Amino acid sequence: RAYVYERDASGWSETAILLPDDSAQYFGWAVDVNAAGDVIVVGTNYDQLGYVYVFTKDVSTTPASDWTLAQKLSPDQPTSGQGFGFSVAIDKDDDTIVVGAYRTELDVDETTSYTSAGAVYVFARDTPGSFASNWTEVGCPTNCEKGWIVPDEPAGTSLTEYRFGYSIAIDGGTIVVRSSKHFNSDSDAVSDSEAVWVYTRKVTGDAQSAWSRAALLT
Repeated sequence: RAYVYERDASGWSETAILLPDDSAQYFGWAVDVNAAGDVIVVGTNYDQLGYVYVFTKDVSTTPASDWTLAQKLSPDQPTSGQGFGFSVAIDKDDDTIVVGAYRTELDVDETTSYTSAGAVYVFARDTPGSFASNWTEVGCPTNCEKGWIVPDEPAGTSLTEYRFGYSIAIDGGTIVVRSSKHFNSDSDAVSDSEAVWVYTRKVTGDAQSAWSRAALLT
């Protein structure tokens, strides 16, 4: 369950309880809310195929406290056990939702794969600014990699146990991602210390734009 509290002149009070429409495990593991307070994103910590649940408030009611499950998000090509929904974030204007899947296995080629490398998925509203519009994975179905952020390390770097996407945040055209490891250019090797990755849109203001790394904070 996810509990909604709202503040008035007398303080905070519980106004709603959000529930999934299925038997999701650890529903409420991750939550975020937009700036207006009328869209809530709820993630899970599920070993199998996970979803992210988007709830919207019916602002036509008085008081505006009725919440509806508007959409369930999942990757275009889901993988069992990838931890999709372990972390979630929604932009303040609610046009963009980002989802962390820190246990995602990355296949480099037919012989090389990295377990728990991690990935972050980006979903954008089909019609920016429209409260009634749904969210779709950026680039799908023709080029889903536009909305799929993975560690962009030097060729040959082992991404095993990077856990990229363990926690995430978004603000406008900037996404921040936490990982358990990173490549240290000073030592020319993978460091077992955590890092924060900063990504920006390649095309400013375009919700369907791909993302590029702007900084690595260690």
